[in-house]
Amino acid sequence: MKMKKPFAAVMAAMLLASSATGVSAGKDERKGMEIAFKDTGGMHWVKDSIGRMKSKGIFQGYGDGLFQPYKPVTRLQSVITVVRLLGLEEEAKATAVGAPLNFKDVNSINEKYYGYLSVAIEAGVLEAEGDSFNAYKPASRLWVSELLVKALGLLDEAAAEAGETPEFTDTATLSAAQSGFVNVAADYDIFAGTVEGAFKPNDPITRAQMAAVLDRTYGALLEVEGALAVNGTVTGTDFSASPGTVTVRDFTGAEATYFIPSDLLVQFGTRFLTADQIQAGDVVELFVEEGVVTEAAIYDGAAEEVLQPGLQRVKVEAELADGTEFELSYRFKKGQEVGSIEIEGPEGESEEKGAEALASIGEYLAAWQLTPDMTAEAFEAAIAASFTSEIEELEASALFADGTKLKVDDEEEEAETGFLGVTEFEVSAEFPDGDSFKAKYKNEGGEADAEIVTEEGGVEAEAAESEAAVQLEAWLTALALTPDVEPAVLQEAVAAAVGITVTETAAFDVEVTFAGGEKVKSAFEMEEAEDEDDEENEEETETVPE
Repeated sequence: MKMKKPFAAVMAAMLLASSATGVSAGKDERKGMEIAFKDTGGMHWVKDSIGRMKSKGIFQGYGDGLFQPYKPVTRLQSVITVVRLLGLEEEAKATAVGAPLNFKDVNSINEKYYGYLSVAIEAGVLEAEGDSFNAYKPASRLWVSELLVKALGLLDEAAAEAGETPEFTDTATLSAAQSGFVNVAADYDIFAGTVEGAFKPNDPITRAQMAAVLDRTYGALLEVEGALAVNGTVTGTDFSASPGTVTVRDFTGAEATYFIPSDLLVQFGTRFLTADQIQAGDVVELFVEEGVVTEAAIYDGAAEEVLQPGLQRVKVEAELADGTEFELSYRFKKGQEVGSIEIEGPEGESEEKGAEALASIGEYLAAWQLTPDMTAEAFEAAIAASFTSEIEELEASALFADGTKLKVDDEEEEAETGFLGVTEFEVSAEFPDGDSFKAKYKNEGGEADAEIVTEEGGVEAEAAESEAAVQLEAWLTALALTPDVEPAVLQEAVAAAVGITVTETAAFDVEVTFAGGEKVKSAFEMEEAEDEDDEENEEETETVPE
């Protein structure tokens, strides 16, 4: 998903409108906009993220100076913030009020938010399904992980990791598809889990947590779009022309100069300075697109030396022939290095973190000699040489500052093809007289599971599995479905193939899952007279996240 970037003007206006007072950080007296709330003072893990999300107009505080960090975020609010993150809010506002939506509970949603949902559907962030949206239900961490992975346009990666149990203590019962989304969210450091290693998939996500994951998603968006990450020390600036320039010496000692708008807001702790206040000696992280800085931050206490200049991230997971499991994780971000090593084997378990881990990681990196032009084969061979026992399974990846990625995955299998590109197919019909029809088909690894069950006049009949598979594959052959099929077209075609007239049913549902992870749903339900006792949708008017 390519995001638009309307933030610069918004942020500059915020800075100009604020009372720019000198805010001291040590001896630093540069003026900027301080972003702080009365109730986030002790939340050091998320203060920067809250400030960054406020500066971009994605989250705001309340009129009493509070952020209410522990307040749950609803599903509707989650979608609104993601639309803003993608730079699509103006498009959402321009979308006509009352834009058609295919949710069963659409009437419970304030029409002024239809545009946000419509834009989210168009962007592939939300499914245009007939099921209830539950706009005012607190969004779970699992639901938000799927939302953000889709916002990043990483459906293929989620499909590739579907069925692989995430490395959290409480995710073993997730479905294959859910596991894929959680795995990708963890791979991109969007969700980190608790200290105990739990993901807590069903817990409502709070405003503080949402600010953190949105902030990480923004960084991932820049990475996905190929922005160049530059970490180093500023050696000079020139704002005599527009745009200005900033020259940075990275950790290899090389210098490079980039264009930078003078009114770009640069984060410095919990405050924001305009770019023309950047000074020589500042340690910065820049994101550069086509030679122009689009995001910048100044950091205190940045590492004076790094293990391998130009290396942003390394992750290695290996299973050895002697039963040892090895996992190494390294990341250089925001001027700091973090890493960990976990080893579990016949002789016991060990874990290294902090300085101890970085020292060991330094030895591995020195031996591997990773470079952006290294082949996957050379990457794998370098890692294999570090172990005395043969590697049976290996997953490894590395990301460089120039955007180059290395990847090795011995477990990676060919994409599931299913039957004619369909891995799951479900049809159900209920009739006013109580009769029903249900058909299910699933194809994994070329093996089909199928069932067809009918109920007529109170008598239930079930076709043999082999017969059901033949019949369902015949229908799929005739339908020739593709992931871009419209729900209405899907409904009409399937009904014709099965021999059902949709308008004669009380309910008719179709769901198709394709090999690439795409899912198309269609639902029909006979209209009933309004029930005055139905108060489910009588909820208080939703407000845009503040």
